[in-house]
Amino acid sequence: MEFENLRHLPWRVRNLLARYLEKICSLHSENVVSLFAYGAIVEENFDFRESEINLCVVLGKLSFSHLRDSLPIIREGLRKGIPAPLFLTREHIKSSQDVFPLEFLQMKDYHILLYGEDVLESVQVKREHLRLEVEEQIKGKLIHIRQAYLEMGLEKKGIINLLKQSLTVLIPVFRGILKLKDFNSIPPKDRFGIIKTLSENFNLDDKIFLAILNKQKELGKKSLYYLERYIEEIQKLAGIVDTL
Repeated sequence: MEFENLRHLPWRVRNLLARYLEKICSLHSENVVSLFAYGAIVEENFDFRESEINLCVVLGKLSFSHLRDSLPIIREGLRKGIPAPLFLTREHIKSSQDVFPLEFLQMKDYHILLYGEDVLESVQVKREHLRLEVEEQIKGKLIHIRQAYLEMGLEKKGIINLLKQSLTVLIPVFRGILKLKDFNSIPPKDRFGIIKTLSENFNLDDKIFLAILNKQKELGKKSLYYLERYIEEIQKLAGIVDTL
């Protein structure tokens, strides 16, 4: 079985995924509706060491037995660095777009179809649903960052990890904010493009975000400074979302 669109993925993961996808298709046979990759793996600067391989398996019918039967393949994939894929149905996608608008919109904008039907083509997210989730996410992450800082105190290594991990989680939210500003646009795929466009549109200090993305040595020397400025920029964004 050939998966022609694998050529659009980073070369380091093509062979790894080819055999994996073959086993998924062989196991579930005609029940497979769609297989697609999404997220960071479709970016040009995808780093296998730092970013996950996100896959989705859409089945016609999905029961517990389908999950149980998939375990040997999933377990083998985990040993090779392939996280467990999402298992969904067409009906689940259709009925959940109002609950997870940010996730499905980003899947639609940043995915590569590997097999079967492009089930994301028909995804239609409403702007009001997206705005509510983006607001919940940005304000919720802000609360989490504050709380995490209070729990770790002055531990430098912990603060650096907090900066890196929280920014990784916020990048999809930043994409959502850009989408709210221009609902008909497709924001940049890569993280650096997102930061640049977001900063230009909302007058943010991109140097703070870029220093975290680039893992600059200054983070270790001035971790509290960067955390304070980082929180200020996130607070600014939280306020901006209220106006969108």
